[in-house]
Amino acid sequence: MDRHIDNPYMSSGRADLSFTIFLNNKEDYKGGFLSIESFNSEEKFKLNAGEIIIYPSTYLHSVEEVIDGERLVFIGWIESYVKSIEEREYLFDLDAAARSLLAKYGRSDEVDLIFKSYSNLLKRLGS
Repeated sequence: MDRHIDNPYMSSGRADLSFTIFLNNKEDYKGGFLSIESFNSEEKFKLNAGEIIIYPSTYLHSVEEVIDGERLVFIGWIESYVKSIEEREYLFDLDAAARSLLAKYGRSDEVDLIFKSYSNLLKRLGS
């Protein structure tokens, strides 16, 4: 499949994130890598049945030709509460840091404050 960016609007709404769920194992076919370009790098993915890759719909991507066998996938799009990719990244990082602190040190007033800030930012930035 030629290199492309997904349409910004699909039948279900705005497409902020794209996903590919692999339905068969990577050993079942040759070729067929999902190639995703982000900023200054390109990554190639070929996963096993049941595994998923989620990426911003604004990234250029393509699928390499399948040389042998059959590549089975389910693709779709997600509309985020937060339109901006940058704002989604800030929220993701804040949530990941809070969860990491919670796992490492347990519940505290500081961790609760981070979760509170995350929730309030999500409300403010969400559509």
